[in-house]
Amino acid sequence: MFRETSHRFRISYYLSCLIVPVSLLIVFIIISAAEKVDLKIVDLFQNFLSIKKISFYTLMILLISCFYSLYYVHKVIKDRLRYSNSKSSPQKFKIENTFNPGFRDFLLSCLLPLMSTFSFDDSPLASIAMFYSMLIIMFFFYKNSSDFFPNLPLSIAGYTLFIAKEDVDSQHDEQYSAYVFGKTKNISKTVSSVENIIYLEKSSDKTKKIGIIKEKC
Repeated sequence: MFRETSHRFRISYYLSCLIVPVSLLIVFIIISAAEKVDLKIVDLFQNFLSIKKISFYTLMILLISCFYSLYYVHKVIKDRLRYSNSKSSPQKFKIENTFNPGFRDFLLSCLLPLMSTFSFDDSPLASIAMFYSMLIIMFFFYKNSSDFFPNLPLSIAGYTLFIAKEDVDSQHDEQYSAYVFGKTKNISKTVSSVENIIYLEKSSDKTKKIGIIKEKC
């Protein structure tokens, strides 16, 4: 997915998708520890070199990186829209009645096993190693696949990913599909409508471009 975008954008998009599972894992670890002992906030900052603490801090660093990635993806979309107002000619696309597909599959295949399989209290090093290995494998699958990877945080931050097809009245000989970003608040108005699309980044292959719905002034 997004093979025609920059490597940094793909990594940032993927990391921003992980905000939900990483946050839930951190909350799960804290609640589990609090149930077994009289945990206090100050305990998190004592005995830094224990395996559990180091593993927990790596998760916190990962979460911060995920939030920064979300900020970067959001900024790239906003900057591209701002630049397009004067220097880009939009293309017309028909927005299909499909947006943010894959949330249910993502929850069932990623979040539920995450909470039920790993035992952070009993084997913190093995659990964190398996978790990071799973994330790396998922990234390589996402990078080399046409499958959609849902991004709930980006949707909450204001942008939803739609599937669109080139409008039949356009000047191109062949109609093709594309992923396009659009405002989450405008979902009801956007689906099944014809919108002006600008491309996120330059590409030699028009069939693989990622678009953004041009906002009406």
